[in-house]
Amino acid sequence: MKIATGKEERPPELDTFAAAFAVAGERQKRGADEATLVLLKRFSGNPDVQKAKMDFELAQKVEEKFHKDFDGVDFT
Repeated sequence: MKIATGKEERPPELDTFAAAFAVAGERQKRGADEATLVLLKRFSGNPDVQKAKMDFELAQKVEEKFHKDFDGVDFT
């Protein structure tokens, strides 16, 4: 709490720790996204799957915009 409220300095190790998880998480997320698209393409003739694919792609665009707008913003 003290770090979040600015009463204590943020240790540099905390940034290193967070960065390591961000990189690992991004690799896993990218792999899952690619596998999802491959699976959706396999069943592309099904109208429900087509709708799911469009919803999935829209969600990816929303997420990308969110990261573009808010990554690096300091909310303290």
